[in-house]
Amino acid sequence: MLFKNIRKKHFLMALTAVGIISLCTGCGSGKGAADQGENTEAEKLSNLAYPVSVNYVEGGIDAEGKWIESNEVLRTYHFDDKGHPVSCDKVDQGEKIEDTYENSYREDGSLEKVVARVGYYDEDAAKVTYEEYIREYDEEERLVGRNFQGWVEKYSYNQEGLLTRLETNLEGDEANKTVLEYTYKDRDDQDGSMVCEVKEYIYTDSKVTDEFDDRIITYNQDGFISKVEYVEADGIPEWDYDYEMENGLVTKVIQHYEDSESYTYSFTYDDSNPALDMTEDNYKEYINGVFDDVM
Repeated sequence: MLFKNIRKKHFLMALTAVGIISLCTGCGSGKGAADQGENTEAEKLSNLAYPVSVNYVEGGIDAEGKWIESNEVLRTYHFDDKGHPVSCDKVDQGEKIEDTYENSYREDGSLEKVVARVGYYDEDAAKVTYEEYIREYDEEERLVGRNFQGWVEKYSYNQEGLLTRLETNLEGDEANKTVLEYTYKDRDDQDGSMVCEVKEYIYTDSKVTDEFDDRIITYNQDGFISKVEYVEADGIPEWDYDYEMENGLVTKVIQHYEDSESYTYSFTYDDSNPALDMTEDNYKEYINGVFDDVM
């Protein structure tokens, strides 16, 4: 079972690995270099390219203690002239799937809304199933709203652009909702890591009826997620993340729980199209966004 489907109690729609969302890293403008006017050569060198393909492999230990790979999904993305995905070709368990993203922009060129149609292979039904959802962004191109099959999410940020609050309700029911609040600690002077503590509140008839410490997210010195610890476990494992990098870009991430469960993401880059350039902050947002449901 995919990790992204484990935490359904928060009603979070799993990210399709390319939605540019501003989560627990620094947030700048999400615009690509094509929207920023002419760049100097030095500025071009500091920009990072969108991965054009992501290979995702599930794995685990079988009953005999042997490591096996249970599923592999290859995603290849296509972009508009502003560097945002418009479609994704996938192969999931041998089935070809095409995701589509209808992007809407403001007059200044910033991303305003994405209407996504995303498919996955449903093992129980033995067929490809499609789901639709809408993402809305503010003028800084930070995700501020998402609607997935009636579940409505609202995102809030602090002055540094860090996610501070995620509110979820059904069909806009403000009286009955789940709220996640994020508190950040100062960076560690020795290793440069940063910790975010998450607290969850359950509202019923506009009153808090339950609250508990939810999880602790640790970021490494590069701003990427390195560990997620669940305080209220509910059978949910603690996850660690190992990265392989080349020329400042992440080429592989292994998300693992002890020795029993693991997911591997491999990234392929193509920097030939200047519209795919990204700032360092947006690149961190992208990589952490792959692990959307831990936020």
